[in-house]
Amino acid sequence: MMTTGEWLSDLQVSQETPVRGNAAQSPRDRSTALHTQRCRRQGEKIKSHLSQTPAAQVVPQLLNDMREALGVRLDLHSLEKPGCRLLWKVTFRYESPATYRYFIVKRLFAGQELDPQGHSHYLGPDWEAPEAWLEYTDEELLQLLSQEEIVVRSGAGKWVVSVENSDWQAQLQRALREAYRFPFQHAGD
Repeated sequence: MMTTGEWLSDLQVSQETPVRGNAAQSPRDRSTALHTQRCRRQGEKIKSHLSQTPAAQVVPQLLNDMREALGVRLDLHSLEKPGCRLLWKVTFRYESPATYRYFIVKRLFAGQELDPQGHSHYLGPDWEAPEAWLEYTDEELLQLLSQEEIVVRSGAGKWVVSVENSDWQAQLQRALREAYRFPFQHAGD
C-alpha cells in the first residue's frame, strides 16, 4: 500500500500554470456571485418585512387552531418561521372524495406570488428575491407587502381575502370553515 502522498508522486506541478483560487475568478463568475449576493440581501429584506405583516401571525394561528380542534394535517416541509411561509396544504384526516382531501392557503402580494418558480412552500434560509423585485426600495417593498391577500382554494371554490380590509380575519375564518365543511356537505355527490 502506498503511503500518504505517494500516489501523487509521479505527477508534476506545472510552474507555468498558476493555480486559480477564489481570488482569481473570472469577471463573469464575480458578476454572478455579486448578483446572487444582491438577490439574497433583497430576499432577506423581504423576509424581514414579510414576518411583520398582520397575516404573519394570524394565518399560522388559525391553521394551528384547525389542526388542534379538527385534526387536519398541515403539510409543512421546512423549519422556516411560520410568519415567512407562503403556502400551506391543509389535508383532511377523514374519508372524502379524492378531489376534496385537502385545500390550499396561499399568501399573495399585490396579486403576485413571491416564489418565482412557484414550487416552494417556504422561502428557505438563502431565498433569493425574484429579478423583478431587485430594484425595489424599502418603501416600495412595504407598499407591495401592504397589499397582501390570502387565497383559500378548495373544492368549494376560491376565496380571496384582502388583509387591508378591517374584517379580513373574520372573512378568512369563514373561508377556512367553508373549505373544511365542503366535503361533508357534498359527500354523496
